[in-house]
Amino acid sequence: MDEKDLDEAQVVGAIKEQILRSFQQGYEDVPIPDVNILAEKMSKGEQVSSEKAKLAASEAEKIVSSPWFKEVYSQDAELKKFNESYKALKG
Repeated sequence: MDEKDLDEAQVVGAIKEQILRSFQQGYEDVPIPDVNILAEKMSKGEQVSSEKAKLAASEAEKIVSSPWFKEVYSQDAELKKFNESYKALKG
C-alpha cells in the first residue's frame, strides 16, 4: 500500500463497495448479475445466459485486474470468492 497511506482494510472496503455498485443481486431482470450467482448456477449445471455471463465477466475483469485488488483479495473471504467466481465465468 502506498498512495496516501491507505491501509488494507480501507482498500478492501473500497473494492467491496465498487463490486456492490457494479453488480446487482439477482439474475433474471438485472443488467449485470452478481458473478457469484452466475458461477454458482454454472457449477450446478443450470443454464446461464452467455450474454449475461460475458458481460459480468467483462465488468469483473476491470476489478480483478487492478493492482489494488491483486494486492488485497487473498486476505478477504468475499474478495476471494469474487475472484474464484470470475475465473469460473472466464472458464
